[in-house]
Amino acid sequence: MPRMTGKRALMEQLVADGVRHVFGNPGTTEQGFLDILQEYPQIEFILALHEGVAVSMADAYARQTRRPAFVEVHTGPGLGNAMGMIYNAAVGKTPMVVYAGHSPSRTVLQEPLLSGPLVEMAQPLCKWAAEIHHAHDVPRALRRAFKTAMEPPQGPVFLSLPLDTLDGEADVEIAPTTYSNWRGRVDANAVAEAARLLLAADRPMLMLGDSIALAGAQAEAAAVAESLGAPIFECYASDFNISAKHPLYLGAVNFVVPGPVRATLAGCDALLVAGAPPWDGAPP
Repeated sequence: MPRMTGKRALMEQLVADGVRHVFGNPGTTEQGFLDILQEYPQIEFILALHEGVAVSMADAYARQTRRPAFVEVHTGPGLGNAMGMIYNAAVGKTPMVVYAGHSPSRTVLQEPLLSGPLVEMAQPLCKWAAEIHHAHDVPRALRRAFKTAMEPPQGPVFLSLPLDTLDGEADVEIAPTTYSNWRGRVDANAVAEAARLLLAADRPMLMLGDSIALAGAQAEAAAVAESLGAPIFECYASDFNISAKHPLYLGAVNFVVPGPVRATLAGCDALLVAGAPPWDGAPP
């Protein structure tokens, strides 16, 4: 295994995973990352003037490319600035890896300016959050982060990398991240039962979520609705799941309070929920 610094291992792993853009707003705790980034012209740094903007750009990039985005934010306050858009990424199930620099491990007990409990801050919104203390763990942590972000349900992951972790040297292994093949076939009997219930209904309806877009099943969803003559509404959708011009499209429904949901479902005797949890908010 080659021996290198943690920051070079970080860059080599990004290259191995085909990362071509980093979205971020750097500060002092990311100096090591920025220094070595100049040696990798194949990776473009997209500078934002606010961490929320960096995460938003990464969110759009991940949705468009269907690949996990990589985001750099500053330590405590920078991560705090990013939290609102990380929340959006979590709700929208956007795969991304968010990295924040941290003060050297030996100084954290002294609570240096701008430091904070980064992992504890990120945990409520991220599928996995960790601080990496050894240079040899940097590439394997990145591989786990990318894989975790892409596993359904997809979402953001957070890594805290202290300055001394990036400056330290270790023998490391660089290899492309391997991903699960999570697409599969549904149970034929279950599909037949759903079809029987929908065909027997007098007023069936469809509720669609962003997993329709993730599966590329927009045409199939529209075909089901047209076959049944079933109205369609969306559940907090962030992606393109059905054309807003479709004659059966009702738009999004307010799930915050029960009233609008009850009004929408009035008379519905069979509801097909596809690509979404049944109720992302208040139940009807």
